[in-house]
Amino acid sequence: MSYLDRLRQMRYTSPSGQEFVLLFDELERTGGKKAPVTEFPGQDQGAVQDLGEETGSFPVTCYVAGANYDQEADRFWDALSETGAAVLQHPRWGNRSVVPSTRSQKERFIADARVAVFTVVFLIASAEQFEYPGAVVETAALTQNRAEAAFISISTTVPEEVTDPGLINQMRAWISQTVSTVVGAFATVAGLTDAVRGEINQTASDIINAADSLASAPAQLMTAMIRLYRLPTRVETSVRAKVTGYTALYDTLRATATGTSRGGNPTFGALLSGNLFAVAAAKVEATTTGEIPTREQAAEIVDALSTTAEKIRKDTESLEATDQIVASWEMIRDAEAAIASAAEGVVSRALNLPGEQSLVLDRDVNPVQLAYELYGDLNSLDEFIRYNALGGDDLIMLPRGRTVRWYE
Repeated sequence: MSYLDRLRQMRYTSPSGQEFVLLFDELERTGGKKAPVTEFPGQDQGAVQDLGEETGSFPVTCYVAGANYDQEADRFWDALSETGAAVLQHPRWGNRSVVPSTRSQKERFIADARVAVFTVVFLIASAEQFEYPGAVVETAALTQNRAEAAFISISTTVPEEVTDPGLINQMRAWISQTVSTVVGAFATVAGLTDAVRGEINQTASDIINAADSLASAPAQLMTAMIRLYRLPTRVETSVRAKVTGYTALYDTLRATATGTSRGGNPTFGALLSGNLFAVAAAKVEATTTGEIPTREQAAEIVDALSTTAEKIRKDTESLEATDQIVASWEMIRDAEAAIASAAEGVVSRALNLPGEQSLVLDRDVNPVQLAYELYGDLNSLDEFIRYNALGGDDLIMLPRGRTVRWYE
């Protein structure tokens, strides 16, 4: 495969969902370091600070042509003025959330008629960074609503029906493998009630029993899988435990989704992509219910959400290249908005959380005695045991050199 096979169309999707295919001759991107220099008297070398990367941009010169170029050019000009982050499917550098910062338009009527030439600078603006400065603090309810919107967008990404026997067989095999993977991943999540575990097993069994019909009805299959993914999200247990479970599940599914052995079918690719987005949306919903005891755990959760956003962007580009799918802009928009909302909600909760303390024991000590020394009473003994995952001999005596953690 040469570079020409990897080169894609340039597509721009405005915040309202208007889509444009743009012609181009050359591509460019800009970036750099924020590196202020402080000069000192009598010294030839100043102090250089590395303050991270500047906001990158894609300067683009593109064309709108044809008999009705004027109407399309006016539509594109108006779309560039819309408020909010847009999506630029770049021919070389992936799908990015962008904001058009400057734009100009030229038209000639002697030579090169019926062509509008646009010069636009697209600033890279991730959903998290674009929305974070908002004055309104995101609540759990708002995050849940955004996750719900993402699920709705995801459920419309595949067709209602397929008839190709080979594709149906492929999807039937995928159902069995994936449902088993989901059940195995949820089995590792601590704190799920017996009722929830029973519901997970029953829902998984229902999907497998209906595999023959669901394999020819991708839309129904997607709805059923979303229902399965969401079962643990509202359980009152450790948010970190739930997020860790969804992270492991996502990584397992992405290995199948981006593998090379499955072939490249647009319908199957859309199903795989939709399921990755559904797991990400379920991870978002899982952050709205449950306990986050310390700032350290909150930071881990925010990092996991950020990593998910990065992975899903790259995985979508991979599926677009191998399966010739075009990921729904609504699905991308709603998923990124949900992830950003979840991260902001966790950060807001973290502001009122205690910091984690740690201690390397310099002696053998009974955990009851240690908890009394740390807290001043035994009211938090059960919490101390759970937080340090103590069991077996540790409940009788903690050895010298053991690291214990608590928060206050």
